[in-house]
Amino acid sequence: MRRRFKNGCRKFVDFWIGEWIVRLFGYNGGTVIVLRSAFITVWVIFCAIGLIAWIDPMRPGPWSWYGFREQLVNVGPWIGAVFGGVYVALYARFASQWSYLASVYNQIKQVESEGPVNYRAFNEWRAGYIEDALELHLALKPNVAPIVKAWAGVAEVKDAFCANTPGGEARLKALLKAVDAAWSNEEQRRSKESGSGREI
Repeated sequence: MRRRFKNGCRKFVDFWIGEWIVRLFGYNGGTVIVLRSAFITVWVIFCAIGLIAWIDPMRPGPWSWYGFREQLVNVGPWIGAVFGGVYVALYARFASQWSYLASVYNQIKQVESEGPVNYRAFNEWRAGYIEDALELHLALKPNVAPIVKAWAGVAEVKDAFCANTPGGEARLKALLKAVDAAWSNEEQRRSKESGSGREI
């Protein structure tokens, strides 16, 4: 019962903060942040209008389009403030996650280039990078997907991921399928841009 309640709460909150938009696109990024900010702004403004209409003693009577439009004009200055605040919060979170993932990658490559490596620990580290990329919704980004594909192709990394990640084998299989699709889409996009004479 408690687990069902927690899962229900998580799904409810995830919907209203726009997590479904991240899942729709497959990875986090600038477009997703703008769309999530717009979605959150819309429902916050609608809730504010409804609350004002409910508690304002100067607004008796039934709901009307005229009254709604009037309230929308009144709360107009809030729209930019709400959108800006949500955008900054989401972008700061994304930038922090992206910085963390890039730092982990750079550390892995540094260790790899410096000399003798404990390959068991090294492959577990690379498996951890894949898991982090998956959890942070960054695994399908065009510059991360090739890394995930390459490292997950190493048997020891795959084994470490499956052994240390909940639902590892099924999640890795689904991830690699999504990575292949994302990589194919990116190649098609670049091919179209190249064919139309645009620089890549």
